[in-house]
Amino acid sequence: MDPNTAAEWCKEQNGQLGLSVVIDIPADKWTEEQIRQAVTTLAPDQKVFVIDTKIDQEVSHTYALLEWKKGVPTCFQGDSIQLTGEVKARLLPLVTSASCLEGPSQTMSDTVEVTTTSVPTTNYPPASFFMDIGKLVESVIKISSPSVNYGYRKLRIFSGGQPVPPGEEEYETWMEQAMQALEEWDVPEAQKKQRITESLKGVAAEAIRNLKFSQESCTAYDYLRMLQDEFGRTEKATDLIFLFEHMFQRENEQLSDYIRRLNKMLYQIVLKKGIEPMDMDQVRMKQILRGALSSDPIWIQLKTLQGGTSLRYSDLIKMVREEEAILEEKKKGSGFSFPAEVRTLNVSNGNSEIEQLKAQVSQLTQMLTLLSAGVKSPLEKVTSEPVPDSTTQVVPIKKPSNICYNCGGVGHYRSTCPSPSNSRGSYLPAGNFRGPQ
Repeated sequence: MDPNTAAEWCKEQNGQLGLSVVIDIPADKWTEEQIRQAVTTLAPDQKVFVIDTKIDQEVSHTYALLEWKKGVPTCFQGDSIQLTGEVKARLLPLVTSASCLEGPSQTMSDTVEVTTTSVPTTNYPPASFFMDIGKLVESVIKISSPSVNYGYRKLRIFSGGQPVPPGEEEYETWMEQAMQALEEWDVPEAQKKQRITESLKGVAAEAIRNLKFSQESCTAYDYLRMLQDEFGRTEKATDLIFLFEHMFQRENEQLSDYIRRLNKMLYQIVLKKGIEPMDMDQVRMKQILRGALSSDPIWIQLKTLQGGTSLRYSDLIKMVREEEAILEEKKKGSGFSFPAEVRTLNVSNGNSEIEQLKAQVSQLTQMLTLLSAGVKSPLEKVTSEPVPDSTTQVVPIKKPSNICYNCGGVGHYRSTCPSPSNSRGSYLPAGNFRGPQ
């Protein structure tokens, strides 16, 4: 590959000629990851971007287009470089090629010449001078487009290892971020593939490498589809729809958390082509009304929406979270808890509880039968008898055996009473006097 061809290659990939260089590696088995690691080892202070690679099968060479944000490092500004201990690569600096005079740089110089020649040199007002300088700077900024790799948010690392290593993302979280980023990146297809490859390592990187071997022209969506087949859910779309329809709100689970669980499963169904993205709002609202707890006050509000309107996810989650915040404040102020707890029968011990209930019903039936026959129930017999108070000590009263009815004394009788005879009457026992008979 000559310098002119390398410059044309750089322009096709929307790279900056002054920040890029092409290396010629005398081997055809070098991957993008190997090239990136070797270049990073030689210039660790500057981050390198492998824009694209080409393999020439006729001469068994690998060509890599590299780009740096802060300019080409000093060690890559010569004619060749010792890439590894045994491999020496040839360098094709793009700034020295004849094609650098064409394209954006030439247009910029022409603009500067046209603008400067149109400015008069005498009797030039200062206000007009600064206005024309501002227009000149604005035109130069428009012409010199920034690097496509500048200022984008990189994806987190994903390797596909289980358990997930520290500092990496789980597959579902990583895939959601990659899908959103792929829709927002306004860069060529080669840069999209590069950015996805930068975030992969281990088993995930091997899956993409195998895809390149089996399919010559791959897109960034092909990369994600391969990762979905390698690490995604194995259920079919119909199975995921069945699981989605049987997802219900748990006890003490807020409605917002339940909606998020539904949304994750719904996204997996969309990836499996089970439903269309435009139908997500309607399917989500239908399952919420079907699977949420009927004792949830927010569910009642969603149930009474006019005409069964299906809210968008952003409007739905906003409404639910606001209502949950209001209910939380009410609970703090009144001490009332929503929703009311309902005691249910324990299924595991259901047989024993049922037997106890049967025994109690049988006892009640026997008591009712005895009452209808006129027989006092055992409970009634127990309650009819007086029950002494356990706290009161009962002292028996001993009745005296010999009482004198003449004087009222104890220990002798009236016939042997030493006192004179009482003509007015006789005494009753215990000293109570009884009048004359």
